[in-house]
Amino acid sequence: MSLKRYIIKLTMSQTRRMKLIIISSLLIFLGLFYYHIFYKSQRIIPIYVVEEHHEVLPYWYDAVRDGLIKRTQNTLIHIDGHSDMNVPILYKGYPLFRYPKSPTEEDITIQRNDMFIYAAVIAGIFNRVIWIYPSWLKQEDDAKYTNTKISLGYIFKNKRYVCLCEENSNETSCYYVDVDKDIDDRIIPMEINECSTSTNFQFEIVEETEAIKMFKTDWLKNDDSIVVDFDLDYYGVELAYKPITKYNINWKKIEKLNRALDPFLCPRLQQHEVLGNAFLGKAAHYLLIAKQFESRNDTLRKYRKSLLKEYKRDPLLFCAKENAELMEGWKNLANAILDFSIKEFEIIVKKVRFCLSTSFKTFMPNDDSPGIVVCHGMNTPNDTVVQEHYPTPVETVKRTARLAKMLSGNIDNMKISTVCRSIRDGYTPRRLVAHLEGDALSVIRESVSTSKFLIYFDDFLLWGKLGWWDI
Repeated sequence: MSLKRYIIKLTMSQTRRMKLIIISSLLIFLGLFYYHIFYKSQRIIPIYVVEEHHEVLPYWYDAVRDGLIKRTQNTLIHIDGHSDMNVPILYKGYPLFRYPKSPTEEDITIQRNDMFIYAAVIAGIFNRVIWIYPSWLKQEDDAKYTNTKISLGYIFKNKRYVCLCEENSNETSCYYVDVDKDIDDRIIPMEINECSTSTNFQFEIVEETEAIKMFKTDWLKNDDSIVVDFDLDYYGVELAYKPITKYNINWKKIEKLNRALDPFLCPRLQQHEVLGNAFLGKAAHYLLIAKQFESRNDTLRKYRKSLLKEYKRDPLLFCAKENAELMEGWKNLANAILDFSIKEFEIIVKKVRFCLSTSFKTFMPNDDSPGIVVCHGMNTPNDTVVQEHYPTPVETVKRTARLAKMLSGNIDNMKISTVCRSIRDGYTPRRLVAHLEGDALSVIRESVSTSKFLIYFDDFLLWGKLGWWDI
């Protein structure tokens, strides 16, 4: 090849390369321009899906740290079948009337599924709480809207308690709450001057149809910093223990089974919730089939090999440190299982199942931790004041439409949203939860048309992202 031809070929190659570089650069520029105009310019609003309602607190704290919501003076729109307005327990080290200074202090506030709102108010995050409740929920009076100023302080009666003074148009009443007492005796009246208050907030209660009307007024201001919090039990409540009572399973058997489970299974990882449920279903099936053909002792002895194999596969699931301790615990658990008939335990395995007693995020004093229990939720047949309501398909469609009418175009200042499933603690109808969650997320995402939404599923959801499914 002549030098001239070589130079021409080299020049053409460089020219083609230069054209490719120019075209690539132009495409990158156009991509960045498009991203800036059509994506980056849109606000991104996170939606966090949690299992138990107090698990929203870490996400609210993160939102403050990340600048998504203000440190104070935010408005909470709480859409729920329950008010969740119970005060937290003031354990040693609780950050009282100030923002938590450390992860340890934050953890102390994450206590129970009805204590998270007051925990956030005490931390100073919210100065206005709006509870929107469904029309199926019966209230003490016929008022569809109330607005109460609540002042908070603390009182010392052998230990510290949160005290509250509620002020409305007629009067001011003060009291403190002792959650250790029976439910009818927990609210203890006190004089106004006994409660040295440190903060206050507005608490508004509004029925859903009335809320639609109020959203059309200047109820919310243009500069409000809004957090929308939604519980799927807004659609309805089906107490998780109902299959047990429906099929006339003796509740004392359930209590005995839970007592036997406590020293036998000691879950340490979230995956142990699934593994514990599977182990118990499989073990119970073997025991209850075998007991029809042989004695209890023979049944227990024959299952020993399978149990040791399970123990070797995942020793962290079990409380025992050695084989002898394992077998002793197994003997007590197996005897509790063998009290059931095959049909009874089939109902438990399919309709109720086994799960953690509460989330690993829940603060438990004395270094306690959740155990594996029959997944009947927080309520029991002899200890509940919760109103039930199982929604029809038509009612669910109407409630979703009502929710969309309520929120669409009215919460443009929403900064973050949290959605609670309430399955493990036994409120949301389990057969409907996937459908209800889909409806709720769709309504929230469509409520602010100028923003993008990113949905985050918490790592501690019962059965993971997919949640409850029918067997």
